[in-house]
Amino acid sequence: MLVVVIANAGVYLDNSTQALPANAAPLAVHAIGYCAVALALVLVDGSAWRPTVPPATDPT
Repeated sequence: MLVVVIANAGVYLDNSTQALPANAAPLAVHAIGYCAVALALVLVDGSAWRPTVPPATDPT
């Protein structure tokens, strides 16, 4: 049931451009919302976005 609820939520993300070209506000809010979510993910889990370099080993 949880999968069905999550899949159904994606349906509503597809209609942000329905009001264009008369009203661009829904599209702008949608784009700003996605940017805010992406920024929050980067700030909360910043270590996942930084490369980890293994320590150098001495070949001798």
